[in-house]
Amino acid sequence: ADLVVRAVAEVDGDLNAVVGLYPDVVECAETAHRGPFHGVPTLLKDLFHGDPGRPTEAGSRLAQGWVSQTRSELVRRLKQGGFVPLGRTTTSEFGVMGTTETLAEGRTCSPWSREHMAGGSSGGEGAATLTSVEGSVAVTGVNGKVQVNSVNDDITVRDVTGDVSAETING
Repeated sequence: ADLVVRAVAEVDGDLNAVVGLYPDVVECAETAHRGPFHGVPTLLKDLFHGDPGRPTEAGSRLAQGWVSQTRSELVRRLKQGGFVPLGRTTTSEFGVMGTTETLAEGRTCSPWSREHMAGGSSGGEGAATLTSVEGSVAVTGVNGKVQVNSVNDDITVRDVTGDVSAETING
């Protein structure tokens, strides 16, 4: 968890891939479930992936300040596997635009060229992964598919399409 916090501080400035880290990230790592991926840090796309008491704003000014009251199935399964959600990554507004640039969070830049932006609703995850900000990123598509992509492709977990419905992702 400490490595993720340091990496975000070092590389995320003008990249703008991480919306925010949870203030209790070290405690989260220490109390993680002992699943097969115990202790693997992860960031969640900011698209209403509910965890009680955690903000989730979908890249929109309309949702700023919204705090989840329930745990989504996606977060439940990640935690059951031992992953440690440490914060949120940028996304297009409500995950519907082809670029990761919003009035709420600004522009997420490509790690290769700050003159270009990251694309799609998963732009924050892609930029965070490519800059080694963290060990894995939970990526969800609009149809409810879940992928966990490792920085070095050491770990790749992918569900069967439809295994996690969009309703359970949103909590």
